[in-house]
Amino acid sequence: MPAGGLSEDGSRWIVGKYGGDFLFPVEALSDIFQGKRIKTIKNLWEAKELRLEGKLEYLQDERAFDELINRATAKRWVVFTQPPMVSPEKVLAYLGRYTHRVAMSNSRLQKVKNGRVEFTYKDYQDKDQEKIANLSVDEFMQRFL
Repeated sequence: MPAGGLSEDGSRWIVGKYGGDFLFPVEALSDIFQGKRIKTIKNLWEAKELRLEGKLEYLQDERAFDELINRATAKRWVVFTQPPMVSPEKVLAYLGRYTHRVAMSNSRLQKVKNGRVEFTYKDYQDKDQEKIANLSVDEFMQRFL
């Protein structure tokens, strides 16, 4: 997001009121982000649209959910910001590293059978040893996405 904008006639760049690095104060942006994220989560919970399964199932209880929300809002959230990129070319190169790569190559998929997905992975905590994981389709899709 630019830290300013063009004048109405497009002839000059006008720096935003918070200086030349960012369009908004980072602390204010963090507060707004936190508020909107928490509100979205609360709305989904109230509409019973959150999938709270397994270790998260206890959050279906209103008191437990409220306690989690209170702990989350008690902490200061920080939005990562950085000064503007040097040029449009650099922005495209940066984004290209993320938009033009595959999360998992087909060669790592071993088997899909009976609602389960088997795939290989590298265990970096075990001397980069290649291992096989076997997950339910739902769990695999959740991790993949």
